[in-house]
Amino acid sequence: MAEQQKSVLWTGTLEATAEQGVKTGLALNTRDPNITITVKGSAKNGPAAPEEGPEGDPNNKDPKALLPGTNIGAVLMQVGGGQAGGGPLTPIGKGLSDWKIRYDGDLAFFYNDVPGEYGNNSGSFDIAVLRQLKWTGTLPANAADGVKTGIVVNTRTDKISISVTGTTNFGGGYPDCGPEGVPNYTDPNALLLSANNGACLMKIGTGPYRLVGTGISDWPVAEDGEIVFFYNDGKNVFSDNTGSYAITLTVN
Repeated sequence: MAEQQKSVLWTGTLEATAEQGVKTGLALNTRDPNITITVKGSAKNGPAAPEEGPEGDPNNKDPKALLPGTNIGAVLMQVGGGQAGGGPLTPIGKGLSDWKIRYDGDLAFFYNDVPGEYGNNSGSFDIAVLRQLKWTGTLPANAADGVKTGIVVNTRTDKISISVTGTTNFGGGYPDCGPEGVPNYTDPNALLLSANNGACLMKIGTGPYRLVGTGISDWPVAEDGEIVFFYNDGKNVFSDNTGSYAITLTVN
């Protein structure tokens, strides 16, 4: 079973009285890896209002609110502060998982209320912004479609390290092999003709298949996109393969 670990980019508190919101200082770019946002806490939109979580009060909307048509008390985010290339105010509720960055600019959070009426609010929300840092999983030799990691990297900032262990067999009477594959043999219909059959491969986004073998260290990524691991074998002949490789991927 695959496991993922995330690194914290920013943590902070959004007070319900913060009419100007909270600026994180994080400059996001559409080429950056996906991010995850978590939001916890509760707040009251005035002393007589009910206490609500980050999705706000479903029975209270105001056309004069910071974001009209959205629940009063909802947690909002914005990338770029409305500047050219920036994004709109967006309700995020309890957060976003593996969110693809769609705009360039600084990330900020806001409490949805009517401008000028924040003074009698109470409560706050604890917010964390994270990105995926490490993946550990298994590549079965019979995985014809490969194994997706969920880790998205880009050429602007990222280097990766990978370690691979294990033993597999691709059938046909050939011997067991490790992540480098069977020396000097490649199926003419293999995914990567320049690599041995049975070798561990990877692909980033729409880039080419690349040999990983037993691993790589501090490699500057050459393409933008999600990392996917593959077993090098002839296309459509994966069903008789056995064994698997254990893989650890780290974004440096």
